[in-house]
Amino acid sequence: MRFPKHITVLSIGLVGLLTVPALTLTHPSARGRTTAGGAEKTVSDGVRPTASGQDNRSDPAAHGAPTGRPDRSRHDALDPKAADKGAGPEARRTPTLPSRRPLAERFGENEEAEGAASSASMASYIKYSPGWTQTSPKIYVLFWGDWTATGDPYSVANYLTRFYQGVGGSGWNNIQTQYGYNCGSGAIGCANGVRIQNNTNQFKGYAYDNSYLPARPTIAQMEAEAQKAANYWGDRSVNAQYVIALSKGHRDQKSIDRGWCAWHNYTWSSGSPISFTSMPYLPDMGTTCGANKVNAGAAGLLDGVSILAGHEYAESETDPFMNTWMDPDLNENSDKCLQWQYSGYFRNAAFTSGTFAVQPNWSNYHLQTTGNGCQFWG
Repeated sequence: MRFPKHITVLSIGLVGLLTVPALTLTHPSARGRTTAGGAEKTVSDGVRPTASGQDNRSDPAAHGAPTGRPDRSRHDALDPKAADKGAGPEARRTPTLPSRRPLAERFGENEEAEGAASSASMASYIKYSPGWTQTSPKIYVLFWGDWTATGDPYSVANYLTRFYQGVGGSGWNNIQTQYGYNCGSGAIGCANGVRIQNNTNQFKGYAYDNSYLPARPTIAQMEAEAQKAANYWGDRSVNAQYVIALSKGHRDQKSIDRGWCAWHNYTWSSGSPISFTSMPYLPDMGTTCGANKVNAGAAGLLDGVSILAGHEYAESETDPFMNTWMDPDLNENSDKCLQWQYSGYFRNAAFTSGTFAVQPNWSNYHLQTTGNGCQFWG
């Protein structure tokens, strides 16, 4: 991978000149982008099904699931709106850290499904394995490549930034609060663990890296870019999410090989695992990756951007290091509900920063109480 001498940067609360080894970070040229306050300035101008999941409701002793009517004693353990009962003994344990092997070696081994799950998987719970979750996510976006009007003709940067500015605290994100870490191995709820909080102001900044961007970045190059972002912002906490957005005409090789629209995983930086998302320029993929899935005409050209951004964001919350909340087929919460073939499974959601097309997310609570785990939770 070739690294130039300059990376053009603008981030929330940090604008100016900063020198780091081998890189000089400079103020960007004056082009319209989303401001720190959220106002939008004018810019000048996957999915593959997996094997069928098993219906875990057939084993109520193992999973606490109902055989006939819902077991009301289990509801507080699953209900996102139920008050926390306080941290139990599980909450004092240290969750398991992930493998240190390079991502290129890990892909293909117990690989989570990424993308749309089979409809059969909608009968199975996602269960806790002793890993971390992001209880208070912090989102950083690195726009890699040419993000002028030439490289971003659809103003994806503005749209994506506004989405992340409003996702924290949104009604759409409330469903995530039923999950957490230290919930007990095999648990389907997290009443006595450390649960995800739907905090506001999760978006922490964005930057532009105008260094050379290959047309098809390799896994190693995507990892290196995530590490570059972590080096710049300096946040290597469990809660950090780094989104690597690629400009028009660029799609990472992993997405091409697997037929994915976007994906998330983790890499290591200075001895700590960091969660990151690969976000290709989705308007290039058209309806294959969600364009006009909710809104017709020009209003829906970026539907897929927010659907997939929300998909990877939610999975990074519940499974940042690929070892926490999954079903028996390795589907994560958003995979189970990315059902492109069903009408009514996508809709607009109102955030404080705008209105965005989104998918539903998985709720063990709703599978138990209604038989349908894919829900919009307001």
